[in-house]
Amino acid sequence: MTFEETLSWNPAWRRPIICPCETELYDPTESGCCKYKWNTCQKNPGHTNFITMSEFNLDHLPIRDPLIFQVIQALSSLTVKIEVNYISEHRPDIIKDAGIFYPYFTHKGNNTLRRTGSGRVFHVAMKFNNCPCSLCKSSSIPNRKYWLISVATATHVVFDSSEAKLSKCHFSFDSDSSQSIVLECLKLEPVPDIEKDTCSLLCVTHDSDFAVSLHKSVYEYYNLDRQVSVKYKDSRNVHRLAAIVSHPHGCSKRVSIGTWQERLETTSFGPEMADTKYIYNTCTCPGSSGAPVYILGKELWYNHSHSGAGALGNYSGIKWE
Repeated sequence: MTFEETLSWNPAWRRPIICPCETELYDPTESGCCKYKWNTCQKNPGHTNFITMSEFNLDHLPIRDPLIFQVIQALSSLTVKIEVNYISEHRPDIIKDAGIFYPYFTHKGNNTLRRTGSGRVFHVAMKFNNCPCSLCKSSSIPNRKYWLISVATATHVVFDSSEAKLSKCHFSFDSDSSQSIVLECLKLEPVPDIEKDTCSLLCVTHDSDFAVSLHKSVYEYYNLDRQVSVKYKDSRNVHRLAAIVSHPHGCSKRVSIGTWQERLETTSFGPEMADTKYIYNTCTCPGSSGAPVYILGKELWYNHSHSGAGALGNYSGIKWE
């Protein structure tokens, strides 16, 4: 696949940074940075196909099924904005066998080139030992009860634990007026996969009410997804619905609806199992990297993560299904 160059404008340097991905660069000292990026976007001027969560309704779906509407709403409740404030010295220069430069490889060790992406919560677990967050580590009385939250995203968004430790996740950023819940990130777990462009980011919180609510949302999504998958398993290749919930340009959460054009099997494990990636026309922008891609009728509960934009269309990372 031939990658198109996505240009992101960096206010700190007043010049473009070329990268084959859809993270968004931002300047934390400029309060209107996200809105500026939104208003000057060249990929999707006007963003007419990005729907706010308050406006999203059945009429936006090509299939007017309340169950599909509910599962996308549930997915939205799990979608987060990821803020990354460091570039690992261990990022490779190129992606092997792809012949392209790896995002931000020329800025290794840089802690001023800030960027945002998206991700999706897939697991919440309560723990009973010394909390590993930075506040508890420096306290003589660390919390003994805390919650770990696992977030799926793309490897090029958060490459390793050195980047994770200087990252934050913004939860419940549903509208421009909403106050997001910002959590500290701890590390990546397990080792990220560069070729599949997928990784798992670990966050921590002491807020039991928030964690319990999030835990319920995870299982609500799984239950709805199971129902929809059973219903549309045999017609997935007919409808080809692909929905994405992301934080374009680092702004509040948006839903975009489209269709997938190709399902590529990168590795086959038998007649019904394979590593796959999808190419789709569902709208994305810088800031959408790592966002969950909902494929109607796909049987397994996890989502592919959005990876970038190429000559053939927008595309996901690789997942097993």
